[in-house]
Amino acid sequence: MSSNRIQSRSPGAVVAVGATGVVTAFLLAFMGVHEGTRYKPYQDVAVPGLWTVCRGITNRAAPGWVVPGKTYTEAECTAKEIEIIETKVAPVIDTCRKVRITQRQWEMLVDFAWNVGTKATCESTLMRKLNAGDCYGAAGEFDKWVKAGGRKWPGLAARRDAEQGEFVTWCGKV
Repeated sequence: MSSNRIQSRSPGAVVAVGATGVVTAFLLAFMGVHEGTRYKPYQDVAVPGLWTVCRGITNRAAPGWVVPGKTYTEAECTAKEIEIIETKVAPVIDTCRKVRITQRQWEMLVDFAWNVGTKATCESTLMRKLNAGDCYGAAGEFDKWVKAGGRKWPGLAARRDAEQGEFVTWCGKV
């Protein structure tokens, strides 16, 4: 999928326009706040064997790209994140999502799927409620996804609260 790259990184600025939603600087910054940004791969403490780099690119999402010991640049991270969003995350979300949503809600679904996976997102009660037209009910489902490796993580709770807050703000504004 090709996209038009735009250099501005101010909040809300368009970074890439893909076939589905719009990858904005806001989305990438949001991911960075909640994933952190690391330029050297590390093993995820909640998922043994899962190598992660940049703002959450894993060896599962990008097989062969995440190389332990390698140092990545910001440009490499951004380009790969956009590619993964455009080719692996957004198309799946846009297939299982049956209702219109706002750009910001789309970004929160992308961030959620980036973190929990596209299959889990599509099969979730969150998506079922959204597709049934229950935007507020869907927003209420974010905070149920705060565990990894069988353990509740404060960082995941904070991320879900932030996703939920952004998502619910736009309910009824489509």
